[in-house]
Amino acid sequence: MENNTKNECVLGVKGNTTLSNLREIADWQLDAKNAKVGLPALQRGYVWKPQQVETLWDSLLRGFPVGSFLVADNGTERKDLLDGQQRATAIAMGFYNPWDEGQKPDFFSSKFKDIEKSVPILWLDLGFKDNESGGVNNDFIFLPRLVTQSHPWGYRKDGATIGLNKRRIAIERFDLIAEENNSKSNYTEYDLKYVYPLEANLPVPIVFLIEAVNEHKKNWKDNLIKKCETHLTHIKLWHYNNETIYIDKLNQLLNDNGISKKIEDSIRWLMSTRIPVIALEKEQLEEESNSIEDASTLFVRINTAGTPLRGEELIYSMYKTAFPESKEIVEQAGAGFIAPSRIINHISRIVSTDLALEKNTNQNFSIPQPLKLKQFQQSIKESGFNKNLRIFVDETKPKNVENLFKSVKKIFEGNNDFKFPLPLIVDIARANNPDTLFVLLYWLHKTELNTEDIIEDVQLHKKILATITLLTWFSIDTNKVLSEFAKDDSLRLGNKEFWNIANFNNLTVSKSIVNLPKPEYLKARLKGKFGSTWATIIKEDNERGIIIEFIAKLFDQRGLLLFVQRNYINGKFQQLQWDILLEDSNRPYDLDHIYPSIKNQHNTFGEIRELNNKIGNYRILALEDNRSDKDNLPKDKLRNDKVRQDSFIKDDWECWEKIGAERITTDNFKAGNVCNAIYTRIGNIYKEWYDTLSVGTLVEE
Repeated sequence: MENNTKNECVLGVKGNTTLSNLREIADWQLDAKNAKVGLPALQRGYVWKPQQVETLWDSLLRGFPVGSFLVADNGTERKDLLDGQQRATAIAMGFYNPWDEGQKPDFFSSKFKDIEKSVPILWLDLGFKDNESGGVNNDFIFLPRLVTQSHPWGYRKDGATIGLNKRRIAIERFDLIAEENNSKSNYTEYDLKYVYPLEANLPVPIVFLIEAVNEHKKNWKDNLIKKCETHLTHIKLWHYNNETIYIDKLNQLLNDNGISKKIEDSIRWLMSTRIPVIALEKEQLEEESNSIEDASTLFVRINTAGTPLRGEELIYSMYKTAFPESKEIVEQAGAGFIAPSRIINHISRIVSTDLALEKNTNQNFSIPQPLKLKQFQQSIKESGFNKNLRIFVDETKPKNVENLFKSVKKIFEGNNDFKFPLPLIVDIARANNPDTLFVLLYWLHKTELNTEDIIEDVQLHKKILATITLLTWFSIDTNKVLSEFAKDDSLRLGNKEFWNIANFNNLTVSKSIVNLPKPEYLKARLKGKFGSTWATIIKEDNERGIIIEFIAKLFDQRGLLLFVQRNYINGKFQQLQWDILLEDSNRPYDLDHIYPSIKNQHNTFGEIRELNNKIGNYRILALEDNRSDKDNLPKDKLRNDKVRQDSFIKDDWECWEKIGAERITTDNFKAGNVCNAIYTRIGNIYKEWYDTLSVGTLVEE
């Protein structure tokens, strides 16, 4: 780093300022052994979306300003990075060369610890075509393209997910490439060296351009061609279906002196870019910390201009400041299904509940709400809260945070025919409202039973799973749920009796959850309801306990699909790394319309259109499965017994196979086959959940 100013106010911050080039900033992580800047404990993880990385590099290539970095003296040779972690990591991605076995990076984020597979690779599309003209863009704007572990095919130029059909094409190609390199696996486990951005016209890893221009001066074009010939065989063969076309196109582009000069000038400009690094001296930082009582508050103030920290993330950053040694155990605790920030939310609430119970054991006790920012700041200074929180991160304690969350995952997964698939566990654990999972966590925190005993007691195990899913899918007011549970001593004591019918009778009476009908009654009421409005059905059944909240929740509850197709999902996605996948992707499966949406475009019968996106007309289908039949009629796409089994098709098949290709109007009562198929399947889905988990033992008097 080269000195520029000292003790001046630069960009509104008072401190010593140096200028660093991009290579030096990248080496904070790519040459960690000699790095002069590191990440303090209070920093949150890597959170940037792919489009933000691409936009940063587009700005760098254009010569746009990208802000400054703020570091702090911590009394050692390595300074702490206070502001700019996301940009620093994005810059390092551009300089990271996975084809160079000598490079030994150590990225700030634990997300990228599996270097060979998990670090995103940045490409430049040198053949970017303007959508309107169809030719090479006149301004020759380089188009950065990022490939990630969950999107190895890259993204659209606007940052959106590429279309489903193109993703399937990518999976077919990349599977073949993986086989050739003896590394065939699920698509989230591809070695990113052997994939490429599918929508790019002439993709080149940006690190190849940087190394060629920077290290080979006049011969940079020859060196670039050589790198691409050596390392990008998979693109030559599979993107162009001919080994020579890719290199020919690249040569043709580079032989255009105007374009090649723009490429060279852009890379040289890139390498000459200097970014301010403002260093707060140790004395200055201590003065600031004392004046606002907490170094974490300074961090929050500094970072308000970047990607916003909110709620749980803020609290987690402060938690790491107080307990820096516990960061690893917390991240291990939820690996694969829940974020560390949500874990801290839960264990802080457990500690708050324990402390509240010590002060108040009467029937008016209420479970504390999750702590807000200022409450957490205040509580962590109190000896009782601090001490109890520290116990959770003590690796020697049997009920530490890692073991507690391992127990939760084991209970969900079980070892029986109602094993929850991991995406369903993730859905429950990461739900917007954390109350449901907290109930299970607190009971496990209090119970003397070990996890194996709980799973071996099949009835108890079913009751727990039934309770958690019921509360997740059919709650009306979770605050009321917790108020009712707080009255029950068995929750506080961790007794088996907590998971009993009395609690649910109270919840129904207090209108905390919807009334659940028996499956047989529901199926009977749904059968032949074609042509009836739900307002009529609700009115008819109101005295029998079916209310509008139940119908609304049931028809749209896609979590039930994950449950009823659990065997298919567990078989298909057993090796998926969901913790990485769910960070920047939707899902590795599609929700396929059994009665295809394209048919609904030609229908004028309103009831079919209303039912089109309800769970009865959806099935879960893996992306890599053949979807050439997606617009076919149900009788064609479901003709195979195994397909029907995987798709959870039961007696509704009698209706599906009768559906024809004719246009359905208000005068065509063949619409009844579509409607009744969907209604019947909804009843079957509900019955599978209700019967498998013995929900009736909780809600039937």
